[in-house]
Amino acid sequence: MQHPGRTFFAYTFCFLSFAAFGYYHMQFNTDVSVETVDMASNVEFETAAQCGDDRNYFEQDLKKMPSDFTKTRRDVDSSQPPRQCVTYIMKNFMPLDKVLEFRGTCDSFDKSTNAYLKGPQKFAKAACVTEPYVNSIYNSLVDVSDCFNIPLKELLPKLFNESGLHVNTLGRGGDAGVGQLTMGALKDDVFQEYDNAQNKQTERLTSYEWIVREMGKSTKPSCQRIKANKDAINIPLKVGTRLCSKEQLAEEEKNGVAKGALPCFAAFTYQNRCLFMNGHENPLRNLVAMAVLYKNNQRNLTGVEYIAGEDRLNSQVYVPGTPYGRHFGTKNFVERFRRLGISNPDQEVIRQIILSLGFNIGLSYPISFMDKYLDQRESLNLKLSSQDIDFQNTQTGDWAVFTNLGTFWQGLSGSDTEYRAALKSLEVSSKVKVGYKGLQDEYGKLRNKAQFEIARLPKNLTEDEMNKELQTIMLRYDPPRRAMLDQIYAKAGVLTLPEFFRIAQAKFVSGGSLKYLWALSEKYKELDRVLGRGVCTTPKYLKF
Repeated sequence: MQHPGRTFFAYTFCFLSFAAFGYYHMQFNTDVSVETVDMASNVEFETAAQCGDDRNYFEQDLKKMPSDFTKTRRDVDSSQPPRQCVTYIMKNFMPLDKVLEFRGTCDSFDKSTNAYLKGPQKFAKAACVTEPYVNSIYNSLVDVSDCFNIPLKELLPKLFNESGLHVNTLGRGGDAGVGQLTMGALKDDVFQEYDNAQNKQTERLTSYEWIVREMGKSTKPSCQRIKANKDAINIPLKVGTRLCSKEQLAEEEKNGVAKGALPCFAAFTYQNRCLFMNGHENPLRNLVAMAVLYKNNQRNLTGVEYIAGEDRLNSQVYVPGTPYGRHFGTKNFVERFRRLGISNPDQEVIRQIILSLGFNIGLSYPISFMDKYLDQRESLNLKLSSQDIDFQNTQTGDWAVFTNLGTFWQGLSGSDTEYRAALKSLEVSSKVKVGYKGLQDEYGKLRNKAQFEIARLPKNLTEDEMNKELQTIMLRYDPPRRAMLDQIYAKAGVLTLPEFFRIAQAKFVSGGSLKYLWALSEKYKELDRVLGRGVCTTPKYLKF
C-alpha cells in the first residue's frame, strides 16, 4: 500500500534539475579530430531527413539569419572551444526526440501590433541539430564571448547544465533560451537603468541599451558582426510603445503615461519571453542579453566596466592579474584567503564562484556568503586548505535533511524505514558540534504530530486533493526545520566552502538550486571526460 506521504513526495518533489580575452592570433579551430565511433555519434550533425517535420521547426528561421552566423567558420581563434563542444552539449542535454515540458514554442506573434499575445507554449521536441543550427549557436557564442570579453570555456558548463545550448529551452519559471534568462535577471539587471550618474540624469537608458551602444563603438570584427545583425540586437516594440526600464515602468504605473510620451513596453514580462527564444533573432539576442547580465555582475563585483569593447578598471584597460576593485576589493577576499592558509589564492576562481552562483540566485547573496564564511573562519582562527575550496569534489547532500523541506518532510510523513534514515542523517550535525541527540528527540516528536495529522485526513479525497492537503500540512513543518538549520548555520564555518554555501543559501534564499555549483562542476567534468581535458573547459574551475 502506498503511503500518502510518499504519493505527495513523488508528485511534488520530483523535478528535472537544470541543474581569456583578446583573441587576436587566428587559427583554424572549427573542429578537432574524434577518435572513437561512439564519440563520433555524439558530435555528428543530424539531418533534416533524419528529424522529420516535427523537429525541423527552425529550418526557415535559420535561412533568414545572416550567413556569418550559419556558415562554418574556418578562422576561429585557437583559444576558443571547438565546435564539437557545442554539438555534444546540444545532443546530450535532454532526449531530442521526446516531447518535453522544458522546450517552448512561440506561435502567438501578432503582426498588426508587432507583439506576442502570450508567452511561449511548453512541450516540444528538440529542434533538429543540423550543421546550420549548430553553427548559429557556435558562431554567436564565439562572437559574443570575444566581443564582450567573456571566457567561453568558463561559461560552457553553465549553459550545458541549464539550456543545453538550445534556442527554445524553457525553464519551469520561464527561464528562456540559450542563456536561461529569468524574469529577475531581465527585469533587475538587463532592463534596469544602467548605473551611471549621467545616464540616470539624462538618457535613462537600460543596461541593455547602454552596453550594446558601447559594443557598437568597438572595432573588433566580432562586435561589428553583432552590430550589423540589427534584427537580433534591436528589441522589437509593440506598436505605439517605447522601451522602458523597470524604473520607468514603475513610474508609469504610479503616475500614468507622461504627457507627450508613448506608453512603456516591458521586454522582461513572461508574455514577451519569446523575444529571447524565437528565430531568427535568437540565439544572438538572448546571448547579448546574457552578456549584459554578465558585464553588470562583473562590474558590480570587481569594478571592471565594459567601455567601447574593452574592459576597464579605474579608467585603465584591465590587465589580467590586476587586483579587482568594488566589492571584491572592499571585502579583501584574496588577502583573507591568504591569511587563512591558502598560499596562492586565485582571484579568478573566487570570481568564478561568485559570478556563477550569481546567475542562479543574484549577485548579492554569493558575495555575502563568501564574506560570512571567511568571517566565521577568522573568528575561529581556523585555517583553510585548497580541499576546502573545491566544488568539483565536495558532496553536500548530507545536509539535505536540514536544507530541503522535502527531505525533512519525507522522514516525518514516510515509512518507518524512511524515518529511521532521517534520524540517522541528523547525525551529520556533529560535524559542526551541534548535538544530534537533541535534534533526534525533537524530530521524533514532530514525526508523531505529522503522522497524527495525516491519519486525520478524509479517506475519500482524490489524489489531487490529498496532495494539496499534504502540502498544507508539510508547510507547517518548515519553521522547526528552519530552527534546526539556524543552529547549523551558526557554526557552519568549520565546514568546506561548498557545504557552507549550501547551508547559507537554504537559510537566506527562497529560490535557486542548492546543488547549482555542484551541477556545473559535474558538467565541467563530463566535458573533460568525453571530449578531452581542457578542450571545452578552462584549466581551473570552481576550485583552487
